[in-house]
Amino acid sequence: MQNGGMAPNDAEYEQFPRGRIVYNMKTEKFMLLADRCILKKRNLVKKIMKEMQLPPTITECGTDEHYRCYRCLGSEI
Repeated sequence: MQNGGMAPNDAEYEQFPRGRIVYNMKTEKFMLLADRCILKKRNLVKKIMKEMQLPPTITECGTDEHYRCYRCLGSEI
């Protein structure tokens, strides 16, 4: 994102909300793990799911301690 000009070159990775997608082969479901700042924006979640071609019927959303921006981390201190 920095190379594409969408994020400042001097920004640290934990400064921005982020996440990942996991596929569970046993349950045959996707899990979108993301920062709360992302998950609370329903339109953004829909856009991510569309871009990643995640089927809504077999995709669940949740948080992960590794994907928290500095704002969310600061609220827990």
